[in-house]
Amino acid sequence: MNRIVDSKYKNSVQIPVKTVDILCDKIDVSLMKIDVEGYEKFVLEGSKTSLQNKNLKAVIIEINFSNKFYGIENEEVSEILIKNNFKPYKYNPLNRQLTELKSYNKEQFNTIFIRDLNFVENRLIESNKIKIWNKRI
Repeated sequence: MNRIVDSKYKNSVQIPVKTVDILCDKIDVSLMKIDVEGYEKFVLEGSKTSLQNKNLKAVIIEINFSNKFYGIENEEVSEILIKNNFKPYKYNPLNRQLTELKSYNKEQFNTIFIRDLNFVENRLIESNKIKIWNKRI
């Protein structure tokens, strides 16, 4: 897997980077999905204002062990969200059930961190059920 690293590496690539706070400066975001192959902590650090915005109801984030490549523990990523009043949940799409967790979801890579549980539960109730393998869920 290629990583963005400094120029001393033969296959490195330099790309411009913007923080979430810059990208979301003029818009209200209610849900954020973060999957950046180990850079999750850095994305959250660039999201300080966005994470404090009460319109942000939930963050779905992939927390696996790819962040160890950068010397970051899974708990560091989780704690940033918890300190911003989000609670970790796992979601079962078959029964559309949310289950509160004590920490990030250690059974799967994605954890949904929810600040406004009523909002999220209402969205689940209101959303259309999807059809998978001739079943409605």
